Amino acid sequence: MLKLILKRSFNIFFVYIFLVILNYNCYAFNEAEQIYTPPVEIIGVGGFTVCYENGKWSIECPFNSNSRVPITEFLKENLPNVNAISLWLTRDFQEEWYPVDIINNNFIKQGYIPIFILYYYADGVSNIPYVEAEENNYYAYINKVVNYISKIKGKKLVILEPEFNQYQGAIYEGWNRIFGKAIEILRKDKTALIGLGVGDFGRYEKVYDIEEWELFKPAIKDVYKFADFISFVEMRLSPRDSAEGVLKMGERAYNFAKYLYNTYKKPIMIGYIGISSFNNFENIQKQALENLLIYYEKLKTEMPFMGINYFILFDDIKKSGSERYYGLIYTNGKIKPAFFSFKKFDIIISHSFSVPTINGIGIIVFISFAGILAVYYIKKAKK
Repeated sequence: MLKLILKRSFNIFFVYIFLVILNYNCYAFNEAEQIYTPPVEIIGVGGFTVCYENGKWSIECPFNSNSRVPITEFLKENLPNVNAISLWLTRDFQEEWYPVDIINNNFIKQGYIPIFILYYYADGVSNIPYVEAEENNYYAYINKVVNYISKIKGKKLVILEPEFNQYQGAIYEGWNRIFGKAIEILRKDKTALIGLGVGDFGRYEKVYDIEEWELFKPAIKDVYKFADFISFVEMRLSPRDSAEGVLKMGERAYNFAKYLYNTYKKPIMIGYIGISSFNNFENIQKQALENLLIYYEKLKTEMPFMGINYFILFDDIKKSGSERYYGLIYTNGKIKPAFFSFKKFDIIISHSFSVPTINGIGIIVFISFAGILAVYYIKKAKK
């Protein structure tokens, strides 16, 4: 009888090993599909101050006018879904552009998260000799930035050089060194979340553009590991872009976000999106945001998606042509139809969940099957 028990025990042992391996594979699969809570959830707009005169909002009063008020005054009344404000820091930025006391008192204390878009290289970002010649000056600028944002007492986002992947910038491996050093310096502010800012270029009539998206891999192949998130940019304007390309932006942005997450496994954010209403594109601008909203809802459940930031709330009074009309509101305060579409975007509800897998089933099968085998063989050995 002892010999039979040992023989059956040997069989049980192999079944046990098989089930352990099965359960391990289920567990590994489950881990690969885990989706974690994004570090922050935002709906943002670009701007800093607006004009309020005689009960009307606009952007047309002088910058030193007493009618100028923080943009948060408009947002509280008109866009309660917004909880973040984006501010551009160009190479010559000065702290007085965005006084710290206004950001601390009117932004942070009222629940708004500042998004600092670092734009040192600007249109020279694809001129690699210029980028390299300015490298030390860039680090000095980054030190200036971190000294400034460290005075802001709350969480903030920092996006490095959006659309750096234009032309030769896409294949320039030196960004790994430059952005790596910039992130190291910015880490002096422990409350800052730091992200890379890639542009979505290519043929916008295509909703999936893997050839274009693969181009900038060399530029961030090492440095992406040190970023807290990856943001991307979607900009459309007429007559450069067709109505078809503008209207397909939502699906293309969805596919680009999925590509970025699957490739880099970092939280994803639409760093800024802008659609110009120029050339009678008011309704196109509105419909493009309506289309994006459908895919935005999907993104919230398929990855650690941080949210969306609209490029600029009011049209830019300093610009002309198509670039003047990216806003959701005309400079005189007239609301565009797209404003009401953007109002439908809501804050992501914090979540931390797993895509359902067979991990739990594997555990149940393991325990049940092993138990049944053990009982069966022990009973048989006693006969």
